[in-house]
Formats: sequence, structure tokens, C-alpha cells
Amino acid sequence: MESFDVFVVSGSENGVYEDLQWIRKLEDYIRELDLAKKKMIGICFGHQVIGHALGGKVIQNPNGIEISWHSFNLSKEGKEIFTGREDIKLLYCHGDIVIDPPSDLISLGGNSMTQHQGFYRGNNVFTLQGHPEFTPEILEFLLGKYYNNNQEKGKLHFSTVHNETDRAYIVDVILKYLQLL
Repeated sequence: MESFDVFVVSGSENGVYEDLQWIRKLEDYIRELDLAKKKMIGICFGHQVIGHALGGKVIQNPNGIEISWHSFNLSKEGKEIFTGREDIKLLYCHGDIVIDPPSDLISLGGNSMTQHQGFYRGNNVFTLQGHPEFTPEILEFLLGKYYNNNQEKGKLHFSTVHNETDRAYIVDVILKYLQLL
């Protein structure tokens, strides 16, 4: 743990609420990292598992799967992090959400699908539900799997894959926020 400056927790096909040993071990490790004030970035499942490990509640999204291109409105605090922005545009692929966040994590904002699209605390925790690491090609591949390569069935989702996102800006903000630049 001491040899690393930052820990990134990325996606998974599993849900945080599943009774799997590796997830419980990961949550224990996240709590250890948090106690040690280590910097953590959570993306998608990483956002959910960090939220859950630190006292929040994760459920299947009652609004369904948030997939393809979406935007979310920034909270007042989110606007302080993402200076000059009202919203953030990202690619998504998730069916679970943090419904009750830990009390000490500050929400970056949300949309009609997902109330809490990201969290931060101090300069050591930063999470996002969306995927700044996704390119359109990655999401097209995942959509192909999801819709069994039936583009007609997933027409709306396939049609927004190439919409402009804020991915480069977000990566820059995360690195500056965590004082890695």
C-alpha cells in the first residue's frame, strides 16, 4: 500500500450487493486505504463499491440500465470541482446505483436516471458512475454484446455513442484534484 500514490477501482460485471468473497475483501481494502488517507478513484463499479464500503447503500437502478451517452447536472459543489461547467457528458454502462451515499462523501450531481453520478471527499476520494476511460469503440463493443449485435434493437443507444463527451477534461480535473499534476 505504501508504494502507491493512488488506487483505481474500475468496473465489474458483478453487483456490489452480491455475496462474493472478492467483493468483501475489496471493501475491507478500501476501508484500509481510507483510514490511511490514500487517494482513491472509483469508476462505475468502483464508484459503487467505494460508496458501499464507506457506509452507503447500492441497489439495482429502479430506472433501468443507464447505457450509452448521457449527461448529468452538477451540484453546487460539483461546479466548484468542474469549474465553468453546468453539466458533464460521459458514456455509461451500468445497472446499479448508490442510492444512499455515505454522509461524508459529497455528491457531484445527478440526472433523472441516477441521482448520485459521482462523489468526492478531501483530496483522497473521487468517484464517477460514468466512464471517462470509454471510447465510442469500447461502448459499441459492449452495446453489441448487450443487444446480441442487433443494432436495430439498440438503435437509440447506438445512435448516441459518438456524441461529444467531456472525457479529456474529466481526466485532467481528476488528476489536478488528487494533486497528481
